[in-house]
Amino acid sequence: GSIMSLTGRIYRGQIDFDFPRANRRVLIASAVLIIVSIGALFVQGLNLSVDFVGGTVWEVPSDTLTQDEALAELAKFDAESGSKVQVATDANDVRIVRVQSDVTDQQESTDITKGLAEAGGLEVTEVETNFVGPTWGRTVTRQAAKAFVIFLILVSIFISARLEWRMAVGAITALIHDVIITVGVYSLFQFDVTPPTVIAILTILGYSIYDTIVVFDRVDENTKLVGRKAKLTYTEVANRSMNQVLMRSLNTSITTLMPITAVLVIGSFLLGATTLQEFGLALFVGVL
Repeated sequence: GSIMSLTGRIYRGQIDFDFPRANRRVLIASAVLIIVSIGALFVQGLNLSVDFVGGTVWEVPSDTLTQDEALAELAKFDAESGSKVQVATDANDVRIVRVQSDVTDQQESTDITKGLAEAGGLEVTEVETNFVGPTWGRTVTRQAAKAFVIFLILVSIFISARLEWRMAVGAITALIHDVIITVGVYSLFQFDVTPPTVIAILTILGYSIYDTIVVFDRVDENTKLVGRKAKLTYTEVANRSMNQVLMRSLNTSITTLMPITAVLVIGSFLLGATTLQEFGLALFVGVL
């Protein structure tokens, strides 16, 4: 009850959360998360999908093929190291064995397709093969990096023109903070990084910037009160501004997390849609 009444009072602007007082603790928590994220990236790196590094993915619709049998087929071509075998069920309740390997040789890929089809008791045409050359993977990675840099430049120009360049530096710092932690979680738990993951991370950038600009805009309005009868210092103005937008930020994030959670739980775990999982997971971590 007391928590609810406190939340209600913050919501109505009757009470202020003391942000400057929590600064040190929040900065320490952020620093720890950043260090862990960067450490994970250096030690483990990212678990990049074949779209970025090149390779082959086979989807075998078989009720009998086991993970060990699939790995045995890859082992015949020394392609089992760094490969992944997942068993999922598609929307029609068909059991799918998804095999991923860094095989970039077209002939080798074709031979493995035949082996997997035989092991699963299928015709070769029933096995779906997705072959990605190493050049394509490098191009995709380069385009993703380019999109990120262009985004940062445009946002910096916009904030500098609308507010001031120092605010642009602050916003970009907050944005990079959010991205490093999201990418760090992907590295730490070795989640798959796929093109839908990159799209989700670009979406998170938009969220991060939106939240920051809302705060800065409020600071800009409240700055007019400094030195007037209210006798507010700049620190108090910043604190007041953050409290005024606190509930808006929380409401936006919680409202966004609801459908994302639904996409993750229903879309990926119940229906077995891996693309939804890849997209939803990055959004969930980033928005949270």
